[in-house]
Amino acid sequence: MGKIKKFIAVCAAATMFAFPVNSANAETNLLANGNFNEYTTEGSFFITYIVTGWTPSEGVSVDAADTENLRFAVNSGSNITIRQNGVVLEAGTYRAGVKIKTAGEVSVSFKLQGETEYETAEISVQNTGGEYREVAGTMTVNAGTYEFTICFKSVSETCYADDAFLEIYDAAPETDANLTTGTGAAIRVIGASGLRFYGSADKTYYDGFKNSHPEATLGMLIVPYDYLKDCDYFSVECLKAAGHKYLEIQANVWNNQPATDGYYGFNCAITDIHTLNLDRPFAARTYLKYEDGGNDRYIYGDFNSTDNVRSVWEVAKAAQTDNGYYGSLSQSEKAVIDYYAGAIEDISLSAATSYSGGVFTCTFTVDCEGYVAFSYDFTSQASVSATVATSCGEEKTILGNAFEVSDGQVSITIYFDDTPLFSPIENFSVMLYKKN
Repeated sequence: MGKIKKFIAVCAAATMFAFPVNSANAETNLLANGNFNEYTTEGSFFITYIVTGWTPSEGVSVDAADTENLRFAVNSGSNITIRQNGVVLEAGTYRAGVKIKTAGEVSVSFKLQGETEYETAEISVQNTGGEYREVAGTMTVNAGTYEFTICFKSVSETCYADDAFLEIYDAAPETDANLTTGTGAAIRVIGASGLRFYGSADKTYYDGFKNSHPEATLGMLIVPYDYLKDCDYFSVECLKAAGHKYLEIQANVWNNQPATDGYYGFNCAITDIHTLNLDRPFAARTYLKYEDGGNDRYIYGDFNSTDNVRSVWEVAKAAQTDNGYYGSLSQSEKAVIDYYAGAIEDISLSAATSYSGGVFTCTFTVDCEGYVAFSYDFTSQASVSATVATSCGEEKTILGNAFEVSDGQVSITIYFDDTPLFSPIENFSVMLYKKN
């Protein structure tokens, strides 16, 4: 029947950092959001081709007073389309999108039809909570004249759409060897603690670039590494096209003496990392941002998953074993390292599990406040319609196979509709994430 995707990311040990630590905590550019559930960067990264002149199908009304944006209401139905003819495009990759607001469910796809037809995969949109949500897909096309169509299928309730666009999208990012992303990462132990990465730019190169582009800025992109599985490249353009949030931290202070060192060095750190993200690997990449024809453009430094991906948990564990570094810390600084290194506990072996009559139960005791995250695989005999319930004195709300706990006994119960004779659960894992 398939497998439940594992919730827990396990990190291998890795080098803590490969840059001087004597200035690692001072002069750090901070962005206090490690939750990745609220923050995103807004901006104009593309050239927009399409804004007006839409022809709707039956059941779609276009607001004639809104000449700059597409704004319409779609009543319940299926295969509703809006289109614009005579769109002249050069060869390249384009990002098509629209903002959707609905209390129900709708599937959206985008199509370019000329001598050759191109279409994105369908994107499912569910209750947007009264807000507009952007959906988008990419298409690589030949030069030509096209009819651009947005298709809405399986519209369950009235659906509103706005700000439709078709934008040029260059997936391959521009890079330059004068921009460097430092190897590894470190824990920021002074002030707001978090995960810190390091970048640099050659001074002659950056000074020359600033002379021709005074608005240019230097900084670091940081994202959960798992976001990159949906991207061909680690870039703002690809992340935006995939609909992922990202942190863009501008470097305003330097951690070195550029005039004598010959380069600009900077630290960028994310703080307030959510407890459930402590073992989640984050990826970092140096960028140089400038304006070109009213659009933001980026040049990137080097990046690879071996050198530039770390979790705060693995870095803290490595810091504890670096006697020279760890021994130089104050007691309060060691406490930061010790918390991160000991914040995650595998309690699978101490948990008691049982199975009977289509019900799988796992029971264990916790002695702190935090979160429990659990994962498991179905065998081929298991029903995919299984439901999950938990209790810790009272029933707990589950969010992505995780829930909040405090001191006491915890019971995870999984029910199967077809009551298989033998337990259909394999590789059951329970991890405790301790709050600070």
